[in-house]
Amino acid sequence: MKGRHLVEGFDVADEKVELDCPFNDHHGPGVARGDWRIELDASEIVPDNPGEGTPAMVYGPESTSGTYWCVHGTGEIDGWLQLPKDVYDWVAAQLDVINDWLEFHHARLEAAAACDAKTVAANRIESFNDREEG
Repeated sequence: MKGRHLVEGFDVADEKVELDCPFNDHHGPGVARGDWRIELDASEIVPDNPGEGTPAMVYGPESTSGTYWCVHGTGEIDGWLQLPKDVYDWVAAQLDVINDWLEFHHARLEAAAACDAKTVAANRIESFNDREEG
């Protein structure tokens, strides 16, 4: 997947991504306007406990925020602010993008952990062999 552009302007390998909603300024009177966006942050991924971090967040007006999964599931942010329909449709349409991004970064982190484990094991064997020879 490396090198595959999921959305204009970013690559699946990007560790931090901000997706701006194209409907930020297109709401009618009385409808929440604001900086609707999704932020993806690979440093929030915890491979051993996938529910631990918050790698995919939705941000809205009035400093509101929620995990992508909560906002996608309820259509609300912070448990009280209903997303305008066009914003919710945009959030929902990002599901495959987010899943691909998460899958890539989970695999990258798991491969790095496996490499670290092999290095630790090799160092222990080398240390043991050095003691045996000494």
